[in-house]
Amino acid sequence: MPRPRRRRTPEERAAPAADEVEVRQCVFTQTNRNQKIEIGAARGQDYREESPPVLVSRKRQLRAFDYMLLFPGNAGYGPLFDLSDRLPSLCRGFPRVVTDMDTLERAWRDCPLLTSEDQDEQEI
Repeated sequence: MPRPRRRRTPEERAAPAADEVEVRQCVFTQTNRNQKIEIGAARGQDYREESPPVLVSRKRQLRAFDYMLLFPGNAGYGPLFDLSDRLPSLCRGFPRVVTDMDTLERAWRDCPLLTSEDQDEQEI
């Protein structure tokens, strides 16, 4: 008997699949003279500017990253938003911070970007 398929929400349909490769070029913004990378995870999704999403990325190899975009109400949003307030920001405006895997794991142990290797290192 075939298993019933779970219906995907509009947000899930708009976001790239976890194993989907998203090829993105750097975009130079003339107004603030910054380079940025536009991501496709929130394609077609509205959000309130007073509650900005949290983007978490992990470098996989040269010019290749795994990332996830969290909105208020998503698992991990609160701890990671709080972490961005505690760490020194790289810029003005909304915080942009760099951290290590140990700090990420302390903030949100169940983060899908953590690998079993990261967690094994913690137990040694």
